[in-house]
Amino acid sequence: MGLYVKKGVGNLQLFIKVLASASQYINDITKAFTDLISYETKFNGQSVYIERYLNDQYDPINRGIYIENFSDVIYNYFSNKAELEPDVYTYNYWDYYVGYAIGDRVIYLNKIYEAIDININVVPTDTAYWVEIGRCDIYFNRGEVFREYDFIVWVPIAVSYVLANFEASINKYKLADKRHLIQTY
Repeated sequence: MGLYVKKGVGNLQLFIKVLASASQYINDITKAFTDLISYETKFNGQSVYIERYLNDQYDPINRGIYIENFSDVIYNYFSNKAELEPDVYTYNYWDYYVGYAIGDRVIYLNKIYEAIDININVVPTDTAYWVEIGRCDIYFNRGEVFREYDFIVWVPIAVSYVLANFEASINKYKLADKRHLIQTY
């Protein structure tokens, strides 16, 4: 069944109106699609763009969603003598089952303690047996640095979302080898 046009000026004008409205409809669909594609291609794997996209989708008013990158964290590393770095002293972590002599040093709760009396099973915070020497930095070999996540997406507690959809929004733009965690604050 096709469009039947009878000869005459009135039918031609009707046909032109139908064609014009169909053309306008196609233009509207094309513009909407172009706008969507233009919006979608603004984002990539950079956290600032993912952050903007998530705020546009889930928190457009307060824009409280933000991303914390772990690539900004500075790690301490052991170095070779040829690198002329300052000396690094190593201590063992305190162990409940180990006996300690006077002068033994251990790490407990990121602090360095020295035994001032012979002890076993005595927590280093007990000042009768231990004295605090100072704080310590944790050093790694480059191969030992391991992070479970590459970035954390912080979402305000007031923002409601479906976890699967939120995950899909993140996965849409993040790089394939990057791992993330979603936390509320």
